[in-house]
Amino acid sequence: MSTLEEFRKSKEIWSELAFKEARTDDRGNYDENEKARYSLLIQLQ
Repeated sequence: MSTLEEFRKSKEIWSELAFKEARTDDRGNYDENEKARYSLLIQLQ
């Protein structure tokens, strides 16, 4: 997972934050990048 400074320096890694649908039998459909986005929001605080 990238840090806030890495996201500020490089737009190429912003795709790590974009919605990416994934599916598992136990969880169903979900966003594969949800934890990375949440981590970035915590860093912004």
